[in-house]
Amino acid sequence: MRARSILIALAALAASASPALATTETATSGSISATLSYDHVQDSFEYTNMQLAISRAGTQVLAGDPTFGDCDSPFCAPAGFGNRDSVIIDDLDGDGEPEVIVDLYTGGAHCCYLSRFYRWNGTTYVSADRNFGDPGYRIADLDGDGVKELITADYRFGYAFTAFAFSVMPIRIYDLRAGSWELVTKRFPDRIRKDAKAAWKTFTKISRNEEPRGAIAAWTADQLMLGHRRYAKRTLDRLARQGRLPSDGFAPKSQRKFVRDLLRFLAKRGY
Repeated sequence: MRARSILIALAALAASASPALATTETATSGSISATLSYDHVQDSFEYTNMQLAISRAGTQVLAGDPTFGDCDSPFCAPAGFGNRDSVIIDDLDGDGEPEVIVDLYTGGAHCCYLSRFYRWNGTTYVSADRNFGDPGYRIADLDGDGVKELITADYRFGYAFTAFAFSVMPIRIYDLRAGSWELVTKRFPDRIRKDAKAAWKTFTKISRNEEPRGAIAAWTADQLMLGHRRYAKRTLDRLARQGRLPSDGFAPKSQRKFVRDLLRFLAKRGY
């Protein structure tokens, strides 16, 4: 009798479970078609059976699981940005052969957007992957040369000097040429200056009442990318003397030591 009761309870539980909704997203460009399919357990952050299929002129040339890195089933979601779908086709390097892009999301409060970029090498599709962290990215041809940039921010600054809510991440720009990543932020000084201006504005607004170290860290990174190392160092030293770089529970307590630690942090990360 007890076994029968257990079976009845399990059957009831299965019947009440949210069903998985089969979903497909398809992008096309000329003769190229890419379809991302997956099952989504309704009312949950669970996605299973994720598959990508790419066809050229009606012939399937790739089929498989597009997930990678820390994006593991079932907690790896398709992740369109804004009005964009999770799978798109776009010629990033301007060579006339568009790339297939799959955007994924790991879930969690502050992480992570991962993207896989598929490039046709004449025989098959090969992938180039990147973890964009919390900021994600957007695509734009910033200089009109036909090569489209991927504009994001340096997610390594999250939690580095303060709580995430007060962390500010400096701009970071990439090109993807022939399947190889190239960091090109310094080619766009106007974008860096705009980013620095926004970081400084944030710093001046919160420095008297809240945690200022996240904003000043991003501002300093921007200044170093612009070649203003001495100016940045003098500014940091002045702010430390004025007591405008206090800690809100994050080490170090000393403002002068924070300046030294910040500059070392930036040097290790190529700024």
